[in-house]
Amino acid sequence: MKPRHGFSLVEVIGALTMGSVVMGIVVALMTLLLQTEGATRGHVHRSTVLARLGEQFRCDTRAAKTTAAGQIAGEIAATWQFTLVPGHVITYRPESGRLVRLETDGQGTQRREAFTLPPETTARIEIPEQPTARIVSLLIIPAADASARTSKRIIRFDAMLASDHRFATSEASSSENEDEGPSNEDADGQP
Repeated sequence: MKPRHGFSLVEVIGALTMGSVVMGIVVALMTLLLQTEGATRGHVHRSTVLARLGEQFRCDTRAAKTTAAGQIAGEIAATWQFTLVPGHVITYRPESGRLVRLETDGQGTQRREAFTLPPETTARIEIPEQPTARIVSLLIIPAADASARTSKRIIRFDAMLASDHRFATSEASSSENEDEGPSNEDADGQP
């Protein structure tokens, strides 16, 4: 009898089964990898938005001379206004999962930004009631009925009111220099 060249049916079925198992594992790993990548991308995006919001809030608070809480006519949502110089006002207000920042001057809106908040959270700005307290806080608060997937931590951004003097009017700074009188000192403070 001549030896046969080829594979038996059992060997072919075994090879197909092993290939199917390997392909199933590869597909499951790829699906898991894509889900993880999507979740990571969403987390990085939310973190970036919160970092931008915190930086913008701190800049606005430091530049503001006064701040006040209020409401827009006909709406329930609170608004917070930061006055940099007379006529230059920045307003923060919540809008369906976002915190909107409006920058206006005497002529109208100059700039509008919307910061998307993390899911199932709200924003609140705490303005000190005592005139001597100068710390203003932006709080991102999870909803009371937030799901288990949402973080229960409160995110807090603090800034000192009116600590940035770059927006002071040039008249105020020139009058301060006139009150001091002429100076014979160089940049090192030496006469």
